[in-house]
Amino acid sequence: MLNANGPGFAGLYAGDVVEFVSNQYGIGGDRKVRAAVLPLLVFADHVQVRHTPFGFTVDASNFVRLVRRGKRHIEADRQAAITALRLKALERV
Repeated sequence: MLNANGPGFAGLYAGDVVEFVSNQYGIGGDRKVRAAVLPLLVFADHVQVRHTPFGFTVDASNFVRLVRRGKRHIEADRQAAITALRLKALERV
């Protein structure tokens, strides 16, 4: 499985919003749902999201795409970009 950060779910953080297929409703068939990733429940092969009162497992079989980054990941991406720019500036000197 491939997502925006490469293979697997390792690049996802709590608060990221993912889209997945949910067959929870049975008779109506499968439908696409969006939900936020729960804190501390990101694993190499699946994540738990806020979809039911007890969470819902999203893995390679029902994952569709990453919809939106959470605040923590946006800040981490910003810090990584700043660090990369500083390293490039140091290489020029």
